[in-house]
Amino acid sequence: FAVRDLIIAEGIRAEVPRAVSSSSRGKKRTPELITSPYLPNYIFTELQEGQYETLMGVKGVYPTVQMVPACYKDTLFRWCAMIDRIADDLEARFKQGEALAGYKPDQALEVVGGPLVEFLAGLNVTFKKMVQHPHLEYPTVVAEGHMMGKVTRIEFDAMDVRACE
Repeated sequence: FAVRDLIIAEGIRAEVPRAVSSSSRGKKRTPELITSPYLPNYIFTELQEGQYETLMGVKGVYPTVQMVPACYKDTLFRWCAMIDRIADDLEARFKQGEALAGYKPDQALEVVGGPLVEFLAGLNVTFKKMVQHPHLEYPTVVAEGHMMGKVTRIEFDAMDVRACE
């Protein structure tokens, strides 16, 4: 985002769509918000006559610039705006306390800790949603697993599961 800001400072329109996610890295139980470029190393600019040299003079811009026909300009910038609106919405939900799971619905999970780790080892467990109970400090992962011939809802501490490879 720093290169985009330098380009904008030169008077050139520049957009970098954002991706927003959350992650509990290491032993952290509380997820933190992570903002990254939606398409790494892509900055979308609209150049006016004579601005190409200015763009090439910005630190961090490399001469591998791809030109797009002007007829696609509006569509491209509408797409950038749409991606940013989605990122804004996710960011607002995260700041309001909604845990962004980092898993997709029905994604396979591996049980790596907790009181039932030996019993649930090798069990087919799929992610359903994240839940924040009022009496617990941290959100829990709600999953489903096949136990004793039926599908059972199971809640895990977020540190006790991870996505299957």
